Amino acid sequence: MKFRYKKIQHLSEYLVFLFFSSWAPLLARSQIFYLSRFFGRLGYYLLPRRRAVAETNLKLAFPEFNGPKRKSIIIKSFGNVALGILYILWLKKITREKIDSLVEVDSGSLDHMRRAFEKKRGVLALVAHFGNWELMGVSYGYNDLPALNSIARKLDNPYLEKRLRQFRTASGNYVIHKKDASKGIIKALKRNECVALMLDHNVAKNEVFVDFFGKKAATTRSLASLALATGVPIIPATSYPLEDGRFRTVYGPEIKIDQTGDKKKDILFLTQKCTGHIQEKIRECPEGWMWGHRRWKKRPKGEPPIY
Repeated sequence: MKFRYKKIQHLSEYLVFLFFSSWAPLLARSQIFYLSRFFGRLGYYLLPRRRAVAETNLKLAFPEFNGPKRKSIIIKSFGNVALGILYILWLKKITREKIDSLVEVDSGSLDHMRRAFEKKRGVLALVAHFGNWELMGVSYGYNDLPALNSIARKLDNPYLEKRLRQFRTASGNYVIHKKDASKGIIKALKRNECVALMLDHNVAKNEVFVDFFGKKAATTRSLASLALATGVPIIPATSYPLEDGRFRTVYGPEIKIDQTGDKKKDILFLTQKCTGHIQEKIRECPEGWMWGHRRWKKRPKGEPPIY
């Protein structure tokens, strides 16, 4: 009975997706952008729990911001997430021309990637839930670089998972699911390919606590552990939102790996260094980050919950 209910739910969700994806490609890009701004404002009022999380996060990260400033950032942040979804619906047929019309790549910063690949160890791309990370991934595939491998959790809905996978791999990239990530990552790096890892989400286990806007945040140790063990270069990849609904991708510069011989300290230091880079980008453009995520959910032992 439970299986049948899940199947009906998944089919219902997929039908909703098909409905929206049938008319979204008929709209102009500017209309998609204005629609995302509408959904951002709508989400602010219809998603009180996410709004409360975003309010808490902003008060913690930017205590100097007043109420109207926080409201503006939250609406833009929600709108940015909506825009990411709408572009997936809008791009029914993905071509390089369409992606280039949405993503402006800093051509000079591509040299950071090229020099890193010359080491023949692969590349670890440091990515955050900032700007439009999905479009940035598709755009990467058109830059004449070794393939990109994105680490992602498989969606519960198999129909939506199939469509999202098609989107992510449209330009020649690959997806490695978290469940079997270790083997896939090692194989990709041995092929001298790029592996993209998110470092700005709360993790429930195997974490290290690093400072993020002055508050301890549970962060995956995977990127630092892998880089320290293999010497694979770390190149940040940042997607900056532009005023007209497009995005600008900037790569690098490479984050230097320092080793003292103390494995625990080195992992903590490198994770802090990478987290500091993400924090710097969020300070540059606060509305670009996904503030509705409970980033500080897990607390060090003895600390009270934040949310």
